[in-house]
Amino acid sequence: MTDTTASTASAAPLNVGNVHTQANNFIQAVQSGVDPRTGQFNLAITLPLGMANDLGGPSWSFTLAFSSLASHINSGFGHGWGVSYSELIRDQQWWSLRLSSGEQFVVDLANSDLNVGGRLAFQDYKLDAIRVTVLANNQFKVEHKTGEFEILKRVDDQGNAYVLHEVRSPEGRSLYFDWFRGNNINYLEKVRDEKRVLASINRAVIPSLTLEPETTHETVIEFEQQSNELRWLRLPTLDQPFVFHYEIINVGGDQTLRFPTKLSGPLGAEDTISWSKTAQTSHRLPNAAPIDFLPRVVLWTHSDGVLSNTRQQRYEWVGTNNYLGYGNTEGIRWERGWDTLYKLRRRYDYSVTETLSADAVTLATITRTWDRHHLPINETTKQGTCQTEVVTDYDINYDDTWGSQQPWCQLPIKVTTTYTDTSDPETTRVRSECIEYIYDSAGNILTTTFPSQVVEQSDYYDPAGEGESFPPDPSGMIRFLKKKTVTPATLADGTFGGAPVLTTDYTYENLPSSTTNDPPHAVVKTEQLHDTTDPEKPRLLEKTTNTYVLTPGPHYGRLDKAETELGGVTTTTDYSYDIVDFDDGEDGYGRIDKLLRITTTVKGFEDDATHQSATCEGRSLITGLTREERSPSGALTVYKFDELGRIRKTTIAKGTDYQAVRTAQFHLSDDFSSANAPNFPGNDEKVLVGLDETDATGQHKYTWLDGSGREVMVQLQDIDNPVDGALVFRDVAHTQYDGLGRVTKHTSYDWKYDWQLDPEEGWKGVNAQAIEQSLETTYDDWGNADSETSLTGVTTRTVHDPITLCTEQWQEDSNGKPSSKQVTYSNPAGSVVEQVLHDDSGRKVRTVRFTRDGLDRVTQQRTIVAGKPDIVINFLYDAYSRVLERTLPDGTKVIWTYAKHSDGEHPESVSVQQAEETP
Repeated sequence: MTDTTASTASAAPLNVGNVHTQANNFIQAVQSGVDPRTGQFNLAITLPLGMANDLGGPSWSFTLAFSSLASHINSGFGHGWGVSYSELIRDQQWWSLRLSSGEQFVVDLANSDLNVGGRLAFQDYKLDAIRVTVLANNQFKVEHKTGEFEILKRVDDQGNAYVLHEVRSPEGRSLYFDWFRGNNINYLEKVRDEKRVLASINRAVIPSLTLEPETTHETVIEFEQQSNELRWLRLPTLDQPFVFHYEIINVGGDQTLRFPTKLSGPLGAEDTISWSKTAQTSHRLPNAAPIDFLPRVVLWTHSDGVLSNTRQQRYEWVGTNNYLGYGNTEGIRWERGWDTLYKLRRRYDYSVTETLSADAVTLATITRTWDRHHLPINETTKQGTCQTEVVTDYDINYDDTWGSQQPWCQLPIKVTTTYTDTSDPETTRVRSECIEYIYDSAGNILTTTFPSQVVEQSDYYDPAGEGESFPPDPSGMIRFLKKKTVTPATLADGTFGGAPVLTTDYTYENLPSSTTNDPPHAVVKTEQLHDTTDPEKPRLLEKTTNTYVLTPGPHYGRLDKAETELGGVTTTTDYSYDIVDFDDGEDGYGRIDKLLRITTTVKGFEDDATHQSATCEGRSLITGLTREERSPSGALTVYKFDELGRIRKTTIAKGTDYQAVRTAQFHLSDDFSSANAPNFPGNDEKVLVGLDETDATGQHKYTWLDGSGREVMVQLQDIDNPVDGALVFRDVAHTQYDGLGRVTKHTSYDWKYDWQLDPEEGWKGVNAQAIEQSLETTYDDWGNADSETSLTGVTTRTVHDPITLCTEQWQEDSNGKPSSKQVTYSNPAGSVVEQVLHDDSGRKVRTVRFTRDGLDRVTQQRTIVAGKPDIVINFLYDAYSRVLERTLPDGTKVIWTYAKHSDGEHPESVSVQQAEETP
């Protein structure tokens, strides 16, 4: 008998949940796939929650995530599955904060002020980017550096969990969360904004999530369970669900946990996961831990369906060190509320090697190493004779305690990438490049030095306020950019080569919050771009002044006007906002909707009706998707979507004599795909995932997809040449991929016919024959395409060498005879500095050298041909990197001027100035 109800037993004590580690505070932990740091296969499903408060925000991502460590609890979606939301756990002397992002921090009670208005301190978080304040009525406020904050409180004043009840934007708009409590578990019931319900959860026989309930956009997603495990996730419009399988493993300490073993997707992709099952092959835990070991992924096999190469990823851990702190030489035991490794004072690293293979061929090995703070310090990728190593340095003293580290200690200060080629056994070739960072205590980047040696510097305002340029920030956080300066690279002669130093300055003003008693929020008032090459005489290039909507209502705080002063004139951009009804349901695709219609009007400095242009965009207040667009010429384009947000119909120039319609139908293992799916050459199975599109002429195009949604076959309806009175579909493209998802072969087809004159129907094409053109691609050990071979046998070869920054390219005929060769040398920024052309005998024919300034702009192009004078062309630019002058070899100058109101490529004149003749 199938049990599809939520668990009715009280939640087990959080004994397994005591496994606290900062290793989970990284993006890999909230994505579907293996997190190599922890060895866990994490599943996360992000569902499209609608836009709140007439698209005014705040936004919140409805993410359902699986955790093996929580798989002894069913919070309504199946054991181990739960909604990701911010939550503060108060359990006697152990407090922990978990954010919606998945990050988790332990509260340092000894240094926290628990009085109303006081702030919490954390044991394992140093940056001043999150602040948790104690509010009255037993509530907590979590304030983020973005200006958004969350209100946490208990459900019905019961339990030890303070869960998310409200998210409020800096403008004062709110998103609310409704809960109910049963069996000592908190269950999320609704998510709503100030006007409507965005999502509701029904925990009936088959639990479901309804997005946009009681609207024309209502979408129901079902979470079908078996034995309290989520087995099937059913999405609207898809006949095939996501299917999940699990395995229960005894992890010691009288505990068992669930681990996913197979995931099947609606398109046909499948993931199979093999786990370690003993303490000797798993992650061991330090003494006194609640469990003995934690299984880890040994092998992950991925298939994209019937046309896919199967990819395998095997994981082998180096030694016994792991992210849980087992085997540390300081003998530190497990302690609730602490990450074991954060208590160490000695170096402690742990590593894993991932071997990637397809069709029993090893493609690459990747060895990753982390330090005791779970920071990636080394990642080495080996493929054949090529190796890429990424070494990341941090401002950490490993001989000191965590408490003594700098606030920015978890942020990289230097990332060095080293390329090594061992193809020659006698000579190992190596090149390194690095990027460096400097931070402040809030984690803001102050200085970035790129491999090109261009330096980007940022200054931030003092939160106490700086006169009229910046009002005091109630948050007290350093978060508002004051100035950003881009300094060109210094050339060999000690100059910037004519490149300017560009500085952008910002000023702000406060807008009151729309919520009474909430603090104001700062918005950009002016943005000024200066040429500060001579710091004593900065030159203003451009200034933009913003004003905002101050009228209370749905548009409060939106941008109202932007005035840009450039070249002595002002261009004004006005924004207007309207909420309108929208009904395009005449053909079954459309839905009654309400739109936020945004009209953008750009007025020239002439300030008259002639010199202005207007565009309009209409976005659904429910989904946020663009439903209509009106161009400056007045042409209206209307879009219609299905429940999954896919475009189903596009109407261009609607309502005019030039109206054109495109439609799209999606098919997944339904009657249509079963009847029409073709056999891919060399494969007996059919691809049952397809897209049927029609263009303005009514011609159909079928696109067939593999399990990852990649195009594998395209067929086009032959509307001019029916066979036996019926229209047929011709193959026009086939695509094949390797285990890494790279295209290995692309074949296109054209069709020719024998033409016959029919007395009644006119000329008809018969005896259709396909003309095939194919291109097979291979890849080198660096992962770059190194050959492309056509059906005629002609091969285009490319040798890319990241060590010498040299690329060679030539062609070979079917007999292997080479053509001329072009050799290109680049600088660390990837820009060409020299091109050398060789003839088919290997002799140098021509060399073109490029001189670049400190911003990588070409200032001189020199063409060198043996026995002839060099051909030299010089270039001069403005601060926007537009060419002002091009000086030809004879001294003739081509001069450009640009529209004074524009910083884009809008030339106003092009003139030629003859060189002065030499007497």
